[in-house]
Amino acid sequence: MDLLADMPEESTTTTTTTDEPRSPILAVDLDETIIQSDTEELVPGAKVALIALKKLGWNIIIWTARGDAEKFVPEVLGRYGIPFDAVNANLPDMKDKSRKIVFDAVVDNKNVDFGDGWESVVRELEKRRKGWKHKGVTKIFDPISGVEKSVDLDKELEEEFKDSFDSSFFWRE
Repeated sequence: MDLLADMPEESTTTTTTTDEPRSPILAVDLDETIIQSDTEELVPGAKVALIALKKLGWNIIIWTARGDAEKFVPEVLGRYGIPFDAVNANLPDMKDKSRKIVFDAVVDNKNVDFGDGWESVVRELEKRRKGWKHKGVTKIFDPISGVEKSVDLDKELEEEFKDSFDSSFFWRE
């Protein structure tokens, strides 16, 4: 699928003013969503998708927990020619000066969709908790209680989450 086919060269939408609607804002995580954190190589499809979204008029905020983000993000994304409008901050012309980033959608490799409400969120989180593992018997560490325990894995969950086993709280022995 060619996301860039039939895209306009430049967006005709504008960013924030009080009388005009603003362009949509997308907050995107960096590590494991745009680049691989250990190699700094692109996640497949990231560049094409972000260029396509930019051409469709989206503003893109890179939202990352990296301590060196203000220097690192422009360097690495510039190397790949990936567009973005801000790093860990609202767009410069946003009237809202809250510490919370204003966005219309977020893309993150650990995102849980809130669309169906808290019941579906809890179900999804529990499904993930039971499915996370890494090399052997799955263990979990509850940082609140400080208790470590084994988790029985359902074979269907194991298959469904075989590519998602990345967490500091879950590991296999």
